[in-house]
Order: sequence, then C-alpha cells, then structure tokens
Amino acid sequence: MPQNSTISNLPEDIGVTIADYVAIVTPGSAQTKKAKLANILALATGAGAPNFIGKFASLVALQSYLPAGADGNYAVVTASPNDEEYIWDSDHNAWVKTENVPASTFALLGGNAADNASLAAELSARDTAISTESVIRTNADANLQSQVSALSAALIPHPTYVNPTAGISSSQSTGGLEVGQTINIPLTATYNQNDGGSQTGLSIKKNGTQIATTSPYTDSGVVVSATPVTYQSSVTFGQGAVKNNILGIADATGRIAAGSVNSSNLSYQGFYKVFYDAVSSFPTNSASARALGNTRFSNSGNTFTLNTGSTFTKFCVVLPPGKTLVSVIDQDALNLDITSQYTSASISVNDAAGTAVAYTIWSMSQSVPYSSNHRHNITIA
Repeated sequence: MPQNSTISNLPEDIGVTIADYVAIVTPGSAQTKKAKLANILALATGAGAPNFIGKFASLVALQSYLPAGADGNYAVVTASPNDEEYIWDSDHNAWVKTENVPASTFALLGGNAADNASLAAELSARDTAISTESVIRTNADANLQSQVSALSAALIPHPTYVNPTAGISSSQSTGGLEVGQTINIPLTATYNQNDGGSQTGLSIKKNGTQIATTSPYTDSGVVVSATPVTYQSSVTFGQGAVKNNILGIADATGRIAAGSVNSSNLSYQGFYKVFYDAVSSFPTNSASARALGNTRFSNSGNTFTLNTGSTFTKFCVVLPPGKTLVSVIDQDALNLDITSQYTSASISVNDAAGTAVAYTIWSMSQSVPYSSNHRHNITIA
C-alpha cells in the first residue's frame, strides 16, 4: 500500500558520495543525516505530497484503494511505455486520466517546512549560479562578436571613394598675349562626379567675383594687362551613393558627403614685347621700334641672339619697363665681351592698345659692317 513520507523521515543513506550529499536536519534535533538528492527529488512527486495518493499497478487497483477521492487528489498508474497520471474529477465522480503531468512545487511537498525551505534554498542557489553563468556566456559572446567585427574591419578593406573634381578651360590660349591686347575668352566649366552626388549648382568667377552660373560662357572684350585675370569654376553637389566592399556588403565608411569643389585657376596675363635687330638707322619712335625685325615677349627667357649680318653697322635692343641689359658677348669674335659698346637711351613705345610705355633702347654702332655674320649673345634681366 502506498505510504506518505516527509523529507525528515527519509532513511540515512550511508553510501552517498560528496556529489550526491544533501544534509537533512531532523526537526527538534541539531543532528543531520545524509540522503541522496535523487531520493529527495523523487519525494516531490512521491507519497510525500499531500494530494498524491500513490502509484498503482492498474486503474482498477486505484479505484479499489480509493473509490471516491477529493478535488486535488492524483495518482500514478503504471503503464507501457510510460506511466499515466489520474486525477479525481468530482464533476464526474471518477478517476480521469490527464494528458500532462503537473510540475510539483515545493509548496506541495509534505514533511517538515524547514526541510523543504532548505531544499528550496539549495536549488535556488544553483539556479542563480546557472543564471550567472548564462550572463557570463552572453557577455563573452558579445566580446567575441566585437573582436570578430574588429578583425573583419582589419582584414576587409573599406571601399575607396573618389572625390568629385571641377575644371575650367578655354579655346583662347593663355600664352603670347601682349599688354593692351583685347581678346574674347570662351569658358567651359566641367564637373567630374566620381563617387560624389549629382551637380546642384555652378559658379564661374573672375578674379573672385561671380560672372556666370551656366556653362559655356564667354567673357568678351577682355583687355589683357600685366596683372593676371583669373577664372575659376565652383560646383556644388549632393551626397554620393554607398558602395559595397569586396564581400558585396554596403559600407558607408568614406562616403562622399554633399559639398562643393573648386577648379584650378585659369589665368590670362599680358607681357611687353622686346624688339631687336641690325638696322641702317636707330628707331626714334614707337612705330620704328615696333617695326624692328625681331620681337619676343619679356617672359620668354633672358638670353637671346642678335644676328648682325654683313650689311648694317648699327645694332639695337629695345627693352620694356623692368628689363635692363646685363651683357653682350660676340660669339664669333672669340666670345669677346662687348657690353660696354651698347649704350642706352629712353624711347616711348606703344603697347598693343596704343598706350605709350617708357622703353629703353640699347644700341651699338661701328664704322664698317662685319665681313660675315656675328652672333651677339644678349642677356637681360
């Protein structure tokens, strides 16, 4: 016949190991005894539970033992392959098989309340330890994920984002311009988007002041001077698209933000001309100076050659403001230095606009022509 038990009534098990050991305090005594944990846990669904009637070989045996139960009574009937649980159903006045085995709680355990509290405290401590271990593993997993992410960033390079560029150009050459010359300058602004966004605005500036917002644009009637005229384009653009890394995953590191970009400068500057030649008579005014057979711009280098020929006895060099004669070497007279034979005088020469400019004429004269051409190597500064 089934028998009710309490934890304190369990017999001491002398053969338990340290791992199985659970101390049981006997009520009213300071003495303890040892019992297997498995036996204590079995007690939770065994005869120690007050509503548990017992285990029976068959439903008939249960009905014979307790024909009429009370609400809350339950019993186990052995069956194959699993045992079956029956509860007393007062509505039908019969033992009814359940589909689920209820999880017993310590509140349902019979026996001394102090014993049940001790067991509950022990299992609660173990549950806390398991929870703590779970937190530790969760944190470790997060740390591992962080390390993997860092390693991925080191091994998987970010995509390369190329900044937009702007440009400005013209079919009008920037070279060979004389001070006072009037030109038309057609300007074309360009925008290379690269990995930036689409163009949202354009500004073409002349010496820092906006003169146009569309391209192409022609700046007409520009009078070239010794002071450079500078053009620049500035383009505003939107945010660029996100590119994928080598794994095909979107990576916005380095993505081009909305902004603006400036072109390099396009400059136009005029220079004064240098006039030189072998002549029958020296120039005395702008027209005769500008009529000399050889010209070069003052920015074309500081050394050039005047060929004397074998006809004339006069040789001259007409220099613009800021230039002076340094030396004259006769390369066909054993590199004789003849600088002192060139003397200077003032002369007015017009620029390309017809404006008078104070030039200096350096001239040399001899009694007879050279028998053959001599090369006067002239250096200015």
